[in-house]
Amino acid sequence: MARKVNWSVLIVLFACSSTLGTPFRYDRSVGFDNFREVLENRTQKPKIGLALSGGGARGFAQIGVLKALEELGVKVDAIAGSSIGGVVGGLYACGYRTEDLERIVTGIDWGELFRDRPGRSTLFSTQKEGNESHFLSLRFEGLKPDIPLAVTTGQKVSNLFTDLTARASLKAGFNFDCLPVPFRTLSVDLLSGDTVVFSSGDLAEALRATLGAPLAFVPLERGERLLVDGGLLVPVPVELAKTMGVDFVVAINTAAPLLQAQELQTPLDVIDQATTILTLERKKKELASADLVIEPELAGFRSRDFSRAARLFAVGYRATMEKKGELLKLAQDPYPGDSPKIRVDEVEVPEVLKTVFYAAPDSISVRGLTRRLDSLLATGQYLSLSAMHDSGQERLTVRTVGTPVVKEIAFTGNTVFSEQELVGAARLRIGKPLNFRQLAEAVDALEEKYRERGYNLLGPPRPVWDSANERLTFQIREAKLERVALEGNRRTKGWVVMQNFSVRSGMLYSPEKVSRAVTDVYATGLFERVSALLEPGKEGPVLKLLLKEKNYEQVRLGAHYQTDWESEGFVDFLDGNLFGTGTEFKTRLQYGVRRQFYEAAFKTDRIFKTYLTSRLGIFLYRERWRSYSDFENFLPYRERRWGGFWSLGQQIYRLGVVSAELRAENFVYGNETYNGQLYKHRSLSLRSVVDTRDKNPFPNRGAYNVVSFSVASKVLGGNLNYRKTQVFFSHFLHIGRGLIFEPQVNAGLTSGDLPEPELFRLGGKEFFAGSPKKGFLARQFLVLGAGFRAKLWGRVYPSFRWDLEKRWTEAAEFNLQNFFYGILGELEVNTPFGPTGMGWAHSNLDGKWFYFSIGYDF
Repeated sequence: MARKVNWSVLIVLFACSSTLGTPFRYDRSVGFDNFREVLENRTQKPKIGLALSGGGARGFAQIGVLKALEELGVKVDAIAGSSIGGVVGGLYACGYRTEDLERIVTGIDWGELFRDRPGRSTLFSTQKEGNESHFLSLRFEGLKPDIPLAVTTGQKVSNLFTDLTARASLKAGFNFDCLPVPFRTLSVDLLSGDTVVFSSGDLAEALRATLGAPLAFVPLERGERLLVDGGLLVPVPVELAKTMGVDFVVAINTAAPLLQAQELQTPLDVIDQATTILTLERKKKELASADLVIEPELAGFRSRDFSRAARLFAVGYRATMEKKGELLKLAQDPYPGDSPKIRVDEVEVPEVLKTVFYAAPDSISVRGLTRRLDSLLATGQYLSLSAMHDSGQERLTVRTVGTPVVKEIAFTGNTVFSEQELVGAARLRIGKPLNFRQLAEAVDALEEKYRERGYNLLGPPRPVWDSANERLTFQIREAKLERVALEGNRRTKGWVVMQNFSVRSGMLYSPEKVSRAVTDVYATGLFERVSALLEPGKEGPVLKLLLKEKNYEQVRLGAHYQTDWESEGFVDFLDGNLFGTGTEFKTRLQYGVRRQFYEAAFKTDRIFKTYLTSRLGIFLYRERWRSYSDFENFLPYRERRWGGFWSLGQQIYRLGVVSAELRAENFVYGNETYNGQLYKHRSLSLRSVVDTRDKNPFPNRGAYNVVSFSVASKVLGGNLNYRKTQVFFSHFLHIGRGLIFEPQVNAGLTSGDLPEPELFRLGGKEFFAGSPKKGFLARQFLVLGAGFRAKLWGRVYPSFRWDLEKRWTEAAEFNLQNFFYGILGELEVNTPFGPTGMGWAHSNLDGKWFYFSIGYDF
């Protein structure tokens, strides 16, 4: 259907003088490429740029500054930031609102964010076992100790930035000028001393580079560069902001001042002080070149005060409101109150606009008329709008071109959703004139539909108008990965990386899936740092997995003292990546007053691309233990075992493992001396472990459940015949205010002939309070327990437990009578060397037992 065209010309807006009767012409059109700009109805105002500074946690005050600017209606047209200012500015440039930034900052566990170990929930069960008992780990490059360059590699920080910025990076086509707010940040190359400005590329990488404070973060390696904190050379990037096409620059200074002598308490404080001194002159010059400087009153706030973020927001907000008058003066309209006027005696407009231009005023300001015409065009109902003032006849003539009628809607490039699904999401009416506001809503709705499914697009859907067929086509550019490339795996085989990285070329890019895959690769423990970098390719984005390998030769040290075991210690010698296959080879030498243990074993958490796990090893074990008949009388035993084992299991994702183990060992035992009989123990065991504890020790939530069944048989080549079953269930329930409830069930059954060392050994504060650790032998047993643990003063944990215990000889003898009980009160402190605590327990076995321990259990 043909449409009526009244007027159509190019966009021209002539400047006017302040004399009455000055000629005026207005001519703007709306296209399918610029409709968003027109709909925003931006009155021509000066462009304001922000220069955001560093200062660590003090920089959070800049979020309060941004909030105040929003409330004042001061539009930010460009942002340049360094250090924490680069992070705040980069996230704001992505489109996050200030309330979003406040929620993000206050919702982060800052202590955990700067720790370099993978989250426990990301580890396989076999990685958790045996790796939580050492207090010191030393890595070596040959014979040279590997001394860390900083407190953290920033792995979790990089993961966070990727999660927050990936969508915006893709939508902007990796061009920071195409972000909702144009953005620049900078870093310093530690090798050349040059400033490196980021204007394109992966935004997450740019934010990580500018936040690389020395000693706090390991420098970011990119090519031949070692990138560190941008604030080292440019504390407040005012001059950088000026290069972004703005009229005025507002600088926000949250950089830390010089510390007093009593405040220099740590090496990091000394480094901060030296950095501040070196940047003082540059900071003064940058601030002097700004058009306006906002300096929040941050006395009493330190660079590491991350927990005081909410107060910092308020300080920044208040400081900005105090500059309200100066800010509004900078951001005012280009025409002051004496805007030029034109004389109008007659108005000629289309019928539909007569309600808008209902009368001919004597005169009208250019600013007022321009605003009225801009508002009309921003309704989305017109392709073009023009107005001309005839100064001779003092007549204002307005012409319009309406939008076309949409007869058909089509889509190209869509593979995730059908055309019918996308039509439903767009919600445009066929057979009605197009409205550009509804078109903008349709584009946003299509993007949101993909986002809800977890996918990204390479920019917003592009509407294309076919006037011949009256068809509106949306060109969908799905972010299909052109390829996945690995970089930095010098020793580790590529298949070892890819068996843990689930993203493949040809898949649609999903920030959530990539984030999980990066976490899985980092959780292998093979890499110091893992990051996913997006780069533009020929047909789609290229995903680069950047890897920084660890030194795999490692020595671990562990030690503890317990009233039951007395002093013990161990040293582990490991190669964590044998032949680049991810296989671990470990030798343990453990020595104590009452027991010694020596082992050499190979362990693979994943065999090739399967979730199968295996462990193969040999060992020697010696122990002097006691079998109590009551709390004053016991029989001393000496035991020695040696042999080998092989286990094969199936990882149940990150929750647990089901495994079978073949064990061939010999042992001898006796009282003061060995009794001379050699026991050939050949067994097959089935074991299921579920471990969902959020941390160990002192878990807040989760479960630890173990079910095992063992068979020893002469058929396997031994001289023992028996069956043994044990179940252990424990749960950790957070019931509020730092209080943890822990119910526990522990039970075991046996049949056949078992020598004393193969019986169940019960007792100790973990399994039956008020008894010596592993002091009582049992063929069958049941222990029911319940405990409460609180958290006081950060690392102090008082607890109380109550246990019920029953032992019997034959399965048929079980009854609900004659249970023993035990109660325990304990106070523990979580120290760098492991839990340290003492407790007192009592049981109706006439037993009173005092427990004291330092260090991790092993």
